[in-house]
Amino acid sequence: MIMKVIFVCVCVVGALGKVTPDYFPQCKRSDPQIEKCVLDAIEAIKPRLKTGIPEVNVPALDPFTVPTLRLDKTAPNLRLKATVKHAKAFGGTNFVIEKLRLNLNNKYAAEIKIVLPKLAVIADYDVRGSRLLTLDISGKGKLRGNFTGITVVAKGIGKPVEKDGVEYLQAEKVVTRVKINHGQVAFDDTERPVAAASAATFFNASPGVVLDILNPLIEETSAAVIKAFVNKILGAIPINEVLVDWKPTPCHYSDPNVAECIQRMAEQARHLLAQGVPSLNIQALEPLKVPSIRLRQHNMPKNKFKYDAWLSDIMLRGLTNYTFNNLECIYISLHCSSKLHELRMKGNYKLSGKLLMLPIEGEGKFSAKYGDIDALVTIVLGRKHQPNHFDTLTCEDLDVKFHMGYASMELENLFGGDNELGNSMNKFLNENWQKLAGELQAPMEEALHDFLRPLADHAFATLNADDILSS
Repeated sequence: MIMKVIFVCVCVVGALGKVTPDYFPQCKRSDPQIEKCVLDAIEAIKPRLKTGIPEVNVPALDPFTVPTLRLDKTAPNLRLKATVKHAKAFGGTNFVIEKLRLNLNNKYAAEIKIVLPKLAVIADYDVRGSRLLTLDISGKGKLRGNFTGITVVAKGIGKPVEKDGVEYLQAEKVVTRVKINHGQVAFDDTERPVAAASAATFFNASPGVVLDILNPLIEETSAAVIKAFVNKILGAIPINEVLVDWKPTPCHYSDPNVAECIQRMAEQARHLLAQGVPSLNIQALEPLKVPSIRLRQHNMPKNKFKYDAWLSDIMLRGLTNYTFNNLECIYISLHCSSKLHELRMKGNYKLSGKLLMLPIEGEGKFSAKYGDIDALVTIVLGRKHQPNHFDTLTCEDLDVKFHMGYASMELENLFGGDNELGNSMNKFLNENWQKLAGELQAPMEEALHDFLRPLADHAFATLNADDILSS
């Protein structure tokens, strides 16, 4: 049953091929006016940049937050060694792009010119052993600044990188030129308030002079921040979602090599499944959060296990660490033999029952580890007619069989916290896990089915049956 959720998610991700939300713009690599397409795309999502787009790692731009900056620069008239924390810049979404150039012919090069009318900045600073001209600027406290007429010209070169079979773009080099027309600052210094006030007075009297001295540091720092910012976003979006010419062909069931296509798509989807696909309501599989599972077996066979257990707040890790052994498509049935190398589970439990006629009870935290899980999943596909809409894909039948190579578990607070009885029972459970696994397997499959079936229904309902089943 574990492999069911993986297959369902692979079908959705493979067929739709999207991590980005539906409103996220796309441009064609071959478009002769690709710069205009990109500029239009930026304008389209600009209203959302204020609060960010978490689905693709775009942070909020107003305010734009930099948790920590470490500065170390020696230049003419400047020696600065500082740590800046909790920096926030307000006004970042009021940018205007004055120029954009792209070169995507066998390389990824870009140049952009951005104008910001105004930025208000607040930050905590800790400056040590530093001088500006002959002025000692060491100190510790809070900075407030207002800067106007900001122009940034950034040039960058990128390269494609592959992660889990999926290609992403990453900035390899970024350089910037920065011009700030005017600025005013204030310092609330806890160590040297008089010196800080003098430094602020000096800056505010001659902002152009000070900004010219600081400019090499400003350009280096802005380049580093822009590179980290861009790579965080691009690291979450496959190339084929921003350059749609590269969109992969979905797997068609009529293709004689459909099994190989699905297997290849599953390998490419591994990273996407780990982080989830919010736009499709597919939650992250690393970890997979399961609110609750109930396991019951009241018809106790002779010398076996009778129990009623509630598992809650469950965290499953290792679901994307899978390997396909074999995948076959026969008529409209898909048979998938695969292996999960290790599955770890943590959560809370409440248990009452009998084991070998002895009472067993407890309530507390549990942890378990299962390894070398061989799973055989059989799915029968079908179609459901939707009036005034395309036919959607359905799961007509599903069967799962699995076998575990090893297992271990620990139940805390058994028998009301009696350590001796609890340790003995945990030892017994781990020494006899193979026999107990047989008792737990059917109820576990049933419980997981009840949890995963709504996910399957939702996922298949998004797929056009003709895309998968038609010849």
